[in-house]
Amino acid sequence: MIGDYNGDGKPEIVGQVWGTGLYVFDGLSQLLAIETLPSTTLTSRQTSNGWQLIVGQVDGKASIRQFNGQSYPEVDSVNLGSNPIDGIYVTDSGNWWVGSDTVLRRYSRTGVNFVTPPYGTWFGRRVAGSANSSWIYSAGGYGVHGFNMNSR
Repeated sequence: MIGDYNGDGKPEIVGQVWGTGLYVFDGLSQLLAIETLPSTTLTSRQTSNGWQLIVGQVDGKASIRQFNGQSYPEVDSVNLGSNPIDGIYVTDSGNWWVGSDTVLRRYSRTGVNFVTPPYGTWFGRRVAGSANSSWIYSAGGYGVHGFNMNSR
């Protein structure tokens, strides 16, 4: 991902390697920061306090990290099951769409309120949505599937 995640006016390049960690290449200093954690997927969201990096992990936890002036420590976490998180997307309304174990689940403040059938290998590996749309998309071995958030 590319964006100004530390608020210095220059874009950072952020990536993750399955099972090993989070890598942030700073655009201003051109230094590489490494946060070691059992990561499986990566996304981001903008909050009133700045950008947050959301790192899915092998234990089903999402680690929420935010720049503190020096590094990207965990500022919060969310337990999203016990299986490795393959893909993750957080909507503006606070719903967490999580791909794991060939299904896509929607978590709200009250728990899981939508689960897809298993659509096959790698389904849920990528989860995407748009702030201006009511649709969530995920891809797998059998194609791209779309789900209308307002009809569920």
